This record gives sequence, structure tokens and C-alpha cells, in this order.
Amino acid sequence: MAKTSSAIPRPAVDEVRELYVGRGLGCLEIGRMFERNAYTARGWLLATGITTRPRSSNAAVLVRCGQRSAFAGRKHRPEGIAKFMASPISVGLVPYPHGDLEELEAA
Repeated sequence: MAKTSSAIPRPAVDEVRELYVGRGLGCLEIGRMFERNAYTARGWLLATGITTRPRSSNAAVLVRCGQRSAFAGRKHRPEGIAKFMASPISVGLVPYPHGDLEELEAA
């Protein structure tokens, strides 16, 4: 791997593999161990040829790191839903009809 100008050294390939594959840590946790962000840790994995897991495949990682999804426990307000539904209609698109099509055509 290429050298960086950081005072904190980049981890060895075997160390990255052990953390990600062996211990099952995510990019977020590995990055925090080396005072980097998750994108940098993911770059290390890709550079070493380690196949990464799908994003958010391990929700427990976020809980262990003290982070939650921005939308956890939230619901859209009725006025927000109405705006969302009205935007395609304003440009001429028709929303998908939910329910029985014969029943909707008869109305």
C-alpha cells in the first residue's frame, strides 16, 4: 500500500484481514481503531483484495459503535407524505393504483 503523510501508520494487510474477516468487524470499527473514517478502511480492504460485505449487512456494528440510523423510530408526517405524493402528479405522472383494478375502473 502507498505511504501516507499521517503520523498513524496504516495497518498491515494481514491485520486488516484478521479484523474484517476473522473478527467480523466492519469498516466503521476498523477505521476508528486507526483514527480514520470508514471510507478509508474500505479502501484498505479493496486495495488488499478482500471482498467486502454488503453495506448495512451487520446492523449490530452500528449499535456497538453507538450510532443509529437517522430514520430509526421515525415516521413521516401526513403533510410530508402528501407533498411526496403530489410531486409526481404535478409533472403529469399518475400514482400506482392500489387495490383492485376493475373496482377502480368502475368508479
